[in-house]
Amino acid sequence: ICLRACADWPIALELAAPLLKTGGHVYLFGSMAQTKNISHSHAVNCLNLLQEPNHVYHLPDHDQAFVIGVFKKIGGVDEKYPRAWSAIKKRPL
Repeated sequence: ICLRACADWPIALELAAPLLKTGGHVYLFGSMAQTKNISHSHAVNCLNLLQEPNHVYHLPDHDQAFVIGVFKKIGGVDEKYPRAWSAIKKRPL
């Protein structure tokens, strides 16, 4: 699953992880700021994801670095995920 401009990474992961088979990947496009602390986040742990190395890239005419975060599903996800949108917005993982 590839997601760009969807939501903060923990929210995007909660929406995407239940759709994957074990061994599948989620690719999140974002900024370097979005990568901070995501590998040890509650979202990664409770959704049975493993963060693989990020891919950093630069676009022409941009000074800012961009990132593709890669997450592999390593196990099943509790049936309660994804939660209702109102619950996700109130308390992101």
